Amino acid sequence: MKKENKQGFTILEIMITIVILSVIVAFTIPSFTKSIRRSQLRAARLNLISIHASQRIYKAKKANYYDFNGSETLASTNTIFDLNNNDDVHTYIFTGDLTSFTIIARPADSAYDLTITEAAVTSGNPACTGTCP
Repeated sequence: MKKENKQGFTILEIMITIVILSVIVAFTIPSFTKSIRRSQLRAARLNLISIHASQRIYKAKKANYYDFNGSETLASTNTIFDLNNNDDVHTYIFTGDLTSFTIIARPADSAYDLTITEAAVTSGNPACTGTCP
């Protein structure tokens, strides 16, 4: 008797492979999405911290804060304070006068707000559990 030389995979083997890959993907996508959200949050916090530091330097030089008139954007603050902040995810809302300021970074889905005032950066963030870095 001559043995036939079979090559390839059976349908059952292919289906088992697809099921295993589906289970792996089902567990990794939420983790990946959470990681993206955390990185966007960190980028927004860094932007707010750099604007906060720039406002403090501005006050040290001119004895008052920059007077935001409400029409500022992240790009215009880059020009005002000579910064290089970029963010395509958050909308920044600038308010303030010569004695105080508030800047809010809000993502498109409005899931949370990051707020900075003349005092410090505060946040309410559902993108992380426990203490957020």
